[in-house]
Amino acid sequence: MTTNQPRSGDILPAPGFSRGNGIRTKEKRRRRESFRAYGAFVGLVGRIPPAKAGGWQNVAATRLKTAVAVLLLTLFSLLAFAQSTPVDVSGAWAVTIEAPRGDVDFRMWIVQKGSKLTGYMLSEVGQFDMEGSITGNQIKFGWSFPDGGQMVAISCQGKVEGRFISGTAKVGNFEDRPMNAERR
Repeated sequence: MTTNQPRSGDILPAPGFSRGNGIRTKEKRRRRESFRAYGAFVGLVGRIPPAKAGGWQNVAATRLKTAVAVLLLTLFSLLAFAQSTPVDVSGAWAVTIEAPRGDVDFRMWIVQKGSKLTGYMLSEVGQFDMEGSITGNQIKFGWSFPDGGQMVAISCQGKVEGRFISGTAKVGNFEDRPMNAERR
């Protein structure tokens, strides 16, 4: 004969709950219905293909390709930004232009606003206004210099590397000459 009497050590339901028709039974029923709904969903959508069919490998490969694409896009954006951001060249520079009759030295003071350069060149002959531009680390600047009673245009272009600028200078109609500058 079996009885529904609790044995010693059995956990009794809390007051107000019965074993067969209480809230616990309703919770079990709700769970069972949610599992049925999940089963119907999987039946409609289909199961995830097994690894042998390439399911998880395809998912992993797609995620990897997406991550690589995002990484490359970020890298190229940073490189483009770094190249378009001009180097700060404002301040004093000692400029030397190698000429056939000997080196010509100038002191250059640059004021930089974005990529636009203004300032002046100073030599033993006098002071001359200078203008130029910088893109990334590529610099161009020029001024006019008196020579033999005439003003001669001097244009320089070069590459900024830390405290140094190296490049060429075009003096009037003559050929390009080496130009170097050092920050002071």
